Amino acid sequence: MAGPQDVVAKVEDALAAAARCATDETTQNYDALAQELQDLGEMARRSCEAHVDYRSLVRKLRAGTALSPDERATLRLLIVGDADYYV
Repeated sequence: MAGPQDVVAKVEDALAAAARCATDETTQNYDALAQELQDLGEMARRSCEAHVDYRSLVRKLRAGTALSPDERATLRLLIVGDADYYV
């Protein structure tokens, strides 16, 4: 399971790939960027699934049911992610 440092490293890889695209617009560079972004998205998806039973949250939100404090904290984590870790 990816930790915050892994996410930071993957974001930095994606930013570097984007910078290469900005300076040298080649198919190879854009393919590399697309792969980095796909990997980052997959990492985020796995992280969310590993930490949260999000389906029960979605059911409650769709039904308009009030969330418990723990569920609100979980929802906040899904929305904000690990950003609090860096603040």
